[in-house]
Amino acid sequence: MFSLRFVVGKGKANITDATSYSSHEDSGSDSCTSENDNETDQGGEENEYSLSDGDGSVEENRAHTGPDGDSGNEDEALNNFQGGQDNTSQSSDDSGSGSSSSENDNERDQEREDNANSSDEGEGRDDENGAHREPNEDNENFEMCDPFKRLKSSVEDSFSIERQLQVNISIGEILINALALVKNHNWSHLEKEHLMKFAQSILKCGKILPDSRFLLDQYFYSKEDMQYFFFCSGCYKSLGAFPAKQTRPERIVCPIATCETVNILSDLSQATYFVTFYLPSQIEVLLSNPDIRRKLVSPSAFVNVPGDNIMRDLYDGKMYRKFANIVKDECNSGVKVLSLTLSVDSASLCSFSGQKICPCFVMINELPPVLRMGNPLLAGLWFGLVKEKMDLFLPPIIKHITKLSSQGFFLKFSPEEEWFVKVFLIACCADSVARCDIQGIHSHRGDFPCSWCLEEGEEYINCRIFRHTGPLAPPRTIRGLIEDASNAIRTQTFVNGVKYLSPLAAAPLFHPVNGFIVDQLHAKDEGTTKAFILAWLNDGQNYPHYIGRDHQKDLINAKLKKISLPKEARKNIRDLNNLAFWTGRENENFGLFLSVPVLVDILPSRFLKHWALYVQVNYILLCTEIPIDVLPIVEAIVDEFVSQVERLYYPEMMRFNMHLFRHFVDNARRWGGIYALSAYGFEAGNQKLKKLVHSANFIPNQICRGLAEENALVLLKRHCSTETTKAFESSFDRKASTSSLYDRTGKVRLLKKGKLFKATVEEEWFINRMGKECADFLQYSQLQKDGCCFGTHSGRRKVKTDNSFAMLASKEIILIRKILYHEHTSEVWIVGSKVRCEPSPYCPLSIVRFDPSLCFQYSVISIDEDIGFHEVESLSKVCVNIKLDNCHYLSPMPNLFNMY
Repeated sequence: MFSLRFVVGKGKANITDATSYSSHEDSGSDSCTSENDNETDQGGEENEYSLSDGDGSVEENRAHTGPDGDSGNEDEALNNFQGGQDNTSQSSDDSGSGSSSSENDNERDQEREDNANSSDEGEGRDDENGAHREPNEDNENFEMCDPFKRLKSSVEDSFSIERQLQVNISIGEILINALALVKNHNWSHLEKEHLMKFAQSILKCGKILPDSRFLLDQYFYSKEDMQYFFFCSGCYKSLGAFPAKQTRPERIVCPIATCETVNILSDLSQATYFVTFYLPSQIEVLLSNPDIRRKLVSPSAFVNVPGDNIMRDLYDGKMYRKFANIVKDECNSGVKVLSLTLSVDSASLCSFSGQKICPCFVMINELPPVLRMGNPLLAGLWFGLVKEKMDLFLPPIIKHITKLSSQGFFLKFSPEEEWFVKVFLIACCADSVARCDIQGIHSHRGDFPCSWCLEEGEEYINCRIFRHTGPLAPPRTIRGLIEDASNAIRTQTFVNGVKYLSPLAAAPLFHPVNGFIVDQLHAKDEGTTKAFILAWLNDGQNYPHYIGRDHQKDLINAKLKKISLPKEARKNIRDLNNLAFWTGRENENFGLFLSVPVLVDILPSRFLKHWALYVQVNYILLCTEIPIDVLPIVEAIVDEFVSQVERLYYPEMMRFNMHLFRHFVDNARRWGGIYALSAYGFEAGNQKLKKLVHSANFIPNQICRGLAEENALVLLKRHCSTETTKAFESSFDRKASTSSLYDRTGKVRLLKKGKLFKATVEEEWFINRMGKECADFLQYSQLQKDGCCFGTHSGRRKVKTDNSFAMLASKEIILIRKILYHEHTSEVWIVGSKVRCEPSPYCPLSIVRFDPSLCFQYSVISIDEDIGFHEVESLSKVCVNIKLDNCHYLSPMPNLFNMY
């Protein structure tokens, strides 16, 4: 175990509590705070330190931290720190010398104070020229002071005394803490080297740490799982693959007779290449976490399962069920079968540079949605100024995955647990531009650009539009795609929009048509939703839907400021002045929850009712439980919406994203709700890679080194982690203040700190009826159940986030008044008031008749004053509370998987 002791004779200063690393929680930043703003948990936590004096007695010093992390009493905190230094500086000869040293310190302090007072007295002084000058003659408000008075005092006294440190710690613990610190602050390789040198200088016991960049790479940056694929800088002809650690020829001349470009391979700064990665090592690191490994499902669990006509995830889609039936024999033979979703999307490193990265990610479909989107694996990396060539970049990656599908590989997590694994590529998720390149068809500006049907479109002024003229065009088929690709290669022209057969078609179980996903991020949130918002605000006064006048924008901004979204919305919406910087999640939150209530009495009624059709379709397709019988109704709503767009607006609104909207229902049938496979997780992976780049040189090395160090940190934690390292890493999270009741309440985590419960007469009656005592309850302000946060109502006080409205499993909506915890039985109860509401008048009548619980919004009629007690297990989902001057709406969150 780790212990840090200042040893001077018999005196010791011991850090006695591992929670000394713990951090306080931000006060007032969360939605659901304690009703009493003066509670200790709102102002901060108490950190206790025990410092022993020379004779071994213990003195307790408590430092109360404020909401910004500063000491609530700075003078007291500094005095405590200085006192601790003085205590540790006592002589090792005897305890008497300690008191003598303390007396001498006091005398020196008194002497310095007397000197300072004498120099600051109100008597006149002579300046450097001998002239007499009265005090504060130049500036009456200036007070003579020494800004480093305390530091100088410490430097002269306690800071100058050399101390003997006895440190009981393993090298693995030091490396874990160092790498955790580097990861948290996103430090460069040079900064990491300096950190190691700092740690090495403190230890003073020989060179036991890798304190140079070379040694750091020897431990943490293995190139064994990397391959460099070089291509000609002139004609992009592949020049071959070389393992990263293997010696390469100095240069290669392009074999194409019309090119013959000399390509340098020895100097990577001048070479043109991309990198591929060995996937099994990344899968092993990910699944080495037993918590993640336990949540992995098997495709065989979805073979011949009697359905309840409810779609919950991609496992209920037709394409995954088809895959599960194909691999069921291998699953039954003991093979662990995993399926992958691939994504390729480029990202600029900065706005003023042409440098960009284009990673190829894959994610494991058998993990739950949050885990699968939060842990993408890097299969390849294209970088530089040259646009990615999919027919050059993807074949080596697909060849690698195909080999893993046929031959498989072993994963060993412990001597008793070893898996034989096979992985299969079954889906691809990308935006329209990348998807067309991957599939080998025309872009959205060309003829027949759709990945799923043969809709040609028409050129209109400066764009291509797709009018609604009836049912969708005939779907693409594998046979037709292969024939069109063959004819296109033979004639060197596009045939039905096809240029070549997708490289992904070489994967054994990948469907080259239905294997592609309609992505909600690019097609819906940053596509159609953003297009309508811009049309409303920017089209001009000649259009009846225009609401971009200054007073209308001010009214919209005022309404947006009054709304507090729940934490699960992930992104608060900025005002319209920052519309150009809205993220995809902000577009979704505005369109799904806020657009209809905010635009009431601003956007003309016929446009708002038409827009509500679009909102209702998206809401249902984002739900975690989608009744299969509702999909035909949703299709009818989609057709009604799309057919009216051109009449209400203008032809330019019928662009490619509007056509893709008509494919959303079919995509749900194939792959489940549109949240199941989306680009949000891959975009988060792009941002993660961009943070690893600190300079414009050797971009792949920086990214590969950063990822390798993260994997090394996982390996170190598996073998060398202790409670001390866990406490140190958790100290980085300033919002890690949770109660210790999680282990006792199962899936429920009580947040913040409990306080004494003061029951009202009505609450006391309920508790007595349950046969319990009011004194046995504690009251909490927040809890987390199944990843969703619920909190108590804050009354009139404006909060940043609002999680106080909840839908129960019975579809009833309540306002949470209090959260109670019974100390003896560990039961958690919700005290709430019933919210009486009805479907919003803007919800389509066909959905209201089918199932009112599927409506995207409810109008609040009243909230009961009476309360009721509800078991915590009855909580289902949190609701978005939209209370404005003239209306009050509630929107239940459709899912809790929007983590990015």
